[in-house]
Amino acid sequence: MAALNPALAAATLAVSLWRKLMNSLIWQSVMWRPGKMAVPHQREEPASYPAGRDRQPTRAFQGRAVRRIRNVSRATPSRRHASGDTFSSRLTLPSHPDCRAACFSFYVTKNMTTGEGGMILTMDEKHADRLKILALHGMSKDAWRRFSDEGYKHYYVVDCGYKYNMMDIQAAIGIHQLRRIEMNWKRRQEIWAIYQRELSGLPLTLPAEPDQGTRHAYHLYTVLVDSERARLTRDQFISDMTAENIGVGVHYQSIPVHPYYQERFGWRPEDYPHSLRIGHQTVSLPLSAKLTDRDVSDVVDAVRKVLSH
Repeated sequence: MAALNPALAAATLAVSLWRKLMNSLIWQSVMWRPGKMAVPHQREEPASYPAGRDRQPTRAFQGRAVRRIRNVSRATPSRRHASGDTFSSRLTLPSHPDCRAACFSFYVTKNMTTGEGGMILTMDEKHADRLKILALHGMSKDAWRRFSDEGYKHYYVVDCGYKYNMMDIQAAIGIHQLRRIEMNWKRRQEIWAIYQRELSGLPLTLPAEPDQGTRHAYHLYTVLVDSERARLTRDQFISDMTAENIGVGVHYQSIPVHPYYQERFGWRPEDYPHSLRIGHQTVSLPLSAKLTDRDVSDVVDAVRKVLSH
């Protein structure tokens, strides 16, 4: 067989993720069988949502691309941390009447990863078709078929779209990640339980236990460091943990503290006191399926040491 033309190979590589992922049973259930599967409801309120006077997540920060996709999905909840969780033993779209789709992130730090990228789930095939067109230069929905063993096929640009498709390499990573979701979820659950038990007597606000009938994703283990109770600030806690060779993170600061949103929308942090407080106190401890029992013990020992100062 003749060698594949490099340009043809590159083009084929760039457009074939959907074929690979959609051929897996999970993706087919989500995208091609409306009503069979959707997205679990996220019951936690992200700290980054302004929660002041109206207590409603704002849509003002959505970019131009999201505003276009919003024509398909007027309310698009983020599911970027939710791989592996369920609600009431079944997958359902959030109950908001405007909800038409939900988004997952497959960034490298997520429970399920392709290195970068993500996926939009919808129960409406028309919306799925629209999203696929926008994701690949606005080309007609069967444009990915233009390079095949049957020969070149013409396509048409039917909208001003974007280049939001993923590569075969990313798809290959993702397919193998699917096999590890349950195993990794169980390990994360074990680590979460250890933290809940070993940190329970310390001056920290620990995460709430998952509600009965739900399955938590265990993506992040976030605690709140109240400076009055802990006798140190969150940022001091971070510095001291770093000195103990323990990596921690912040998920996340309140959106109104960022200069762009203050300048662009006139947001004032003091108008969102709950979001501001959580953004100043939250810190995430290491939570990964790759952590050993010794690693987890090191984290617990470091937290105790830092808070004992």
